[in-house]
Amino acid sequence: RGGGPAVVVVVGARNSGKSSFLRLLANAVLANAALRRPSGPPAVGLLDCDVGQPELGPAGLLSLRTLHEPLLGPPLAHRRAAHVAADAAVCFGAASPAADPRAYVAA
Repeated sequence: RGGGPAVVVVVGARNSGKSSFLRLLANAVLANAALRRPSGPPAVGLLDCDVGQPELGPAGLLSLRTLHEPLLGPPLAHRRAAHVAADAAVCFGAASPAADPRAYVAA
């Protein structure tokens, strides 16, 4: 355990609450970081690899985003919010990695 940032990978079966857990975790980290480090804005990096039902973008898109504010409301509300602009994004173009696993991994 080094002094660097923590990395968390959220995986699970369909309809198991991955997105809800992700929002809860990101919001808790942002709140905790703001309490411990008031000198700079807290941030959470989020790599959204769910091309079928992404949390922060349209279907078929893989994106990397830096969050500075909590994720409140349903995913549709996050997609147009200024505080969730994409740092990087790749259009996979399908709603499932099964459509082309090699292209998904390459993306």
